Amino acid sequence: MRRLLYLPILLFALSASGFALEQGEPTNAEEAAAQKAKAAAELDAKYQAWVETLTPERQAWERVLQSELGGFYLPIHQRQKLAGQSNAWDYVEDDPTLPRVLLIGDSVSRAYTETVRRELAGKANVHRAPANCGPTSTGLKKIDVWMGDGKWDIIHFNFGIHDRNTPIADYADRLEQLVQRMKQTGATLIWASTTPLPDVPGQYTAESIIERNAAAAKVMAEHNIAIDDLFAAITPQIDELQNRNDCHFNSPGNALLGETVARFIEQRLAYRNDLSYYAEPKTLTAAIADGSTQKPNIVILYADDLGYGDVQCYNPERGKIPTPHIDKLASQGMRFTDGHSSSGVCSPSRYTLLTGRYHWRTRLQSGIVPLWGSPLIAPDRVTIGTLAKQHGYRTACVGKWHLGWQWPIPSDRSKVFKEKPKGQAVATDAHREVWRETFSQPIAGGPTTRGFDVYFGTDVPNHPPFCFIENDRTVGIPSEFLDAELFKNNQASVQGPALEDWTLEPILPALADRAVKWIADSAAYEEPFLLYMPFTSPHTPLSVNDAWKGKSQLNLYADFVMETDAVVGRVLDSLDASGAADNTIVVFTSDNGCAPYIGVGDLEKKGHYPSGPLRGYKADAWEGGHRVPFIVRWPGKVKPGSVCDQLVQQADLIATFADVLETKLPDNSGEDSFSLVPLLFGEDRPVRETAVNCSIRGIPSVRQGNWKYIAAPGSGGWGKGGDQSQPEQFYDLSKDLGETQNLAAAMPEKVAEMKALLEKLITDGRSTPGKKQNNDIKVTRHLTGRVADAKTQSGGNQ
Repeated sequence: MRRLLYLPILLFALSASGFALEQGEPTNAEEAAAQKAKAAAELDAKYQAWVETLTPERQAWERVLQSELGGFYLPIHQRQKLAGQSNAWDYVEDDPTLPRVLLIGDSVSRAYTETVRRELAGKANVHRAPANCGPTSTGLKKIDVWMGDGKWDIIHFNFGIHDRNTPIADYADRLEQLVQRMKQTGATLIWASTTPLPDVPGQYTAESIIERNAAAAKVMAEHNIAIDDLFAAITPQIDELQNRNDCHFNSPGNALLGETVARFIEQRLAYRNDLSYYAEPKTLTAAIADGSTQKPNIVILYADDLGYGDVQCYNPERGKIPTPHIDKLASQGMRFTDGHSSSGVCSPSRYTLLTGRYHWRTRLQSGIVPLWGSPLIAPDRVTIGTLAKQHGYRTACVGKWHLGWQWPIPSDRSKVFKEKPKGQAVATDAHREVWRETFSQPIAGGPTTRGFDVYFGTDVPNHPPFCFIENDRTVGIPSEFLDAELFKNNQASVQGPALEDWTLEPILPALADRAVKWIADSAAYEEPFLLYMPFTSPHTPLSVNDAWKGKSQLNLYADFVMETDAVVGRVLDSLDASGAADNTIVVFTSDNGCAPYIGVGDLEKKGHYPSGPLRGYKADAWEGGHRVPFIVRWPGKVKPGSVCDQLVQQADLIATFADVLETKLPDNSGEDSFSLVPLLFGEDRPVRETAVNCSIRGIPSVRQGNWKYIAAPGSGGWGKGGDQSQPEQFYDLSKDLGETQNLAAAMPEKVAEMKALLEKLITDGRSTPGKKQNNDIKVTRHLTGRVADAKTQSGGNQ
């Protein structure tokens, strides 16, 4: 009270001292409002005068902004324009030689728009919708205004933050309507996942965005729309890049988002010469095009643990399993008799097929990507999917991934999450809580971040999580341990989180259904498509469906091979039904040889030899570990029923597709990939002089022509296997395909030559011509000492 008595004296003193209240400062709300209105009118008058100085086209744009921006953003825009500053809503004067890109989104996208423009300068005309686009309800009212009358090559769009309270069903329905409207423009659509929200009571919940991203992903999958996953891009640095208790980001965060968007758009536009990562054309135009400029579709069918001799056309005398659909494919294309995976086991072969680079140049020197392992493919490495996307392809991966993910497992509860109890286990509340927290989040680092627009499949069918994964989310939240009966029946090898009542028999049919639907949907678009379909079969678990049990009259594995062949038939039929078959390259191969634990002895007694004339099985350095069926069909280009005996490797696919697309891979991509195009067009000469293949324990074998060197005794696989008396092996495969006569002791000079060749291939960082490259780590030349049981070390079936 005493302080109030002194207030008049204080004010008088301030006035007398020259600190009088500024003349005109409002003393009540009405006066403040009047002054604000006056200032706004003065600002608008100056802005309108500035608009009158512009060209008619720019004036028209500013009129649109005045109509659409609203009371919050318009004054900001006016002040910036009068100050000569740029902003997200700048008028864009199109370069007619460049594609047109439209960004649609809320204030988060407004903040990164200028970065996108800078990153794509000289590559695209980047426009922005003239509004903070708000929720989907506003989008439905305004989408036609935002798109205007012009032609768009790319529409990159998002709705989410302003829909955080919209019921999920309504949100999905509105997105569906918006997609239908935008598709009518003929533009390539890109969905940007909504960036994270913090938990702010009464304002935001983090879960609301996770739920809406999941709903949006389903809508986009139905339309095969690529997802630019900004949620995943920003999440690892969210604490440093997001403003406190706010949906917006600081300058580095906006820059990261803008750069991510620009890269994604550039990939989708890169089929244009001036946008391509690959600028140097090759000289196969006439032979490839044959009068047509249409790019071929590509389908890669990748069997899992299918032996060289499991396909009838490869083993007619000692093969007893009917494979009519694979045999028909071979009769319509080229069958390679000396085709190889890079390894005798799963993950490394997949890495090499997708990248054209030997897996042993990475951290994976032996074994597989372990359970809950991180991504093996570096984010910036070009894959077959990346290459296709850069040339305008729609891309999908349907099937088994097994190349690692960035699983968002809480570090403080990692032990509980990864628990692997024996027998019948019961999930506790602690298990369910950490599983729910983990599987409610996007899983970064998977196929949709490595070149594929969409993904549906399972990481490894006999490893957790026992559920499907769609794009970057589990389909459902695993909440139980797997039924112990499935372990007794060799259905699974590692216990862990599973969906309730999960079984494995439906997996292969579900993959077939999804692949067939995706082909049918994609064939309706103008863009070419690439489907990479890594099967889960005939790998254990031998989860054969009832309709196929007993069909082979051999054993359950043989039944599974027949079911696998039938799925190949379904995919080929879908190409025929969609009208895409005549312009589609189909590749069929396997990641390694047949596993020795599927009843090989029993099969051989009945007259079926899974490795045919070859020695060894899956995991081995011998030919049976990595020489695999390898078939290519390309109607009108590859002679039907042709056979090629030249040495080829799955690493060669990316260079082959680059050749088909008349482009050149950068020096740091496809370092071990040689184009097969000359062979496909009928030439009979080597395209590669060497090849390196590894066993599960990392034992390298080196091919040079028909010579083969193995840097260890025995099989190199599970257990010792074979003669251990000589430290190395050397074979002449032209005379000894079964690898029974070790010539190492008799030909030491040639062995030394092969070892020097291996050393050069390692130190050069590549086997193709070009600039030397670095391996990711120091490469293990070969393992020495005790030969352990790698199957036990690596955790079961691979």
